[in-house]
Amino acid sequence: MRLAIVIVLAIVAPVFIRAQGASSWPVDAGGNGGFSARRLAAVPAVDGRAWIRADVKLGQPPTWRPAKGDYALRFADLDEEGDIARWALILERAGARPVSLSAGGKTGFAYVTPDARFIFTEPLMAIDVRRWERYALHSALGIQPYVSIEAISRDGRRLLVSSRICAFDCPNEAVLAFEVTLPS
Repeated sequence: MRLAIVIVLAIVAPVFIRAQGASSWPVDAGGNGGFSARRLAAVPAVDGRAWIRADVKLGQPPTWRPAKGDYALRFADLDEEGDIARWALILERAGARPVSLSAGGKTGFAYVTPDARFIFTEPLMAIDVRRWERYALHSALGIQPYVSIEAISRDGRRLLVSSRICAFDCPNEAVLAFEVTLPS
C-alpha cells in the first residue's frame, strides 16, 4: 500500500506543482505541444460569427485578470527601442512569487484564451498554465514574425494568426494567414 502511494505521488507531484504555477519559469517543452496550424489562402472575415476579434493586450491595461483565470498578468519594464514596444510579462498568483513568462526577454503582446488555459506571447509562444509548459510555436509550426493574433473561432478551439515580414511600415507587404488549432 505504501509503495503504491509513493509511486502515485512521484507521478502526480511534478504535474501538480507545474499546474499550480511554481515560482519559476514554465518548462520549455519541445515540439508543438499538440498545437497544429494550416496556412489559409486568404484572411477570413472577422465578423463575430465564425471568427470573433481576439482581445490582444498591447501593454494596456498594465495589469489584468483573465475572466476564468486564477492568476493576473502584468506588463512591466517597457522597452521602446526597436521596431515595436515590448514588455516583460509577469504572471501573479495568490500565495506564489510572481513569475516572468518572457524568460528574460520581452513581448509585444499577450493573449489569453477564453478558458484562461493558454497565454500567447510574441513571437508566437504558448504557455499552458495547466501543465506549466511553454511552446515555441513560431518555430514548431513555421509561423515567422511579425505575428498577430487576429481572432478566435466561436468554439474557442482555433486562432486566426497573421504573419508579416515587416512590423508595420511596409504598405505593399503580403500578409500570411494561419489557422492554429489548440490542443484538447
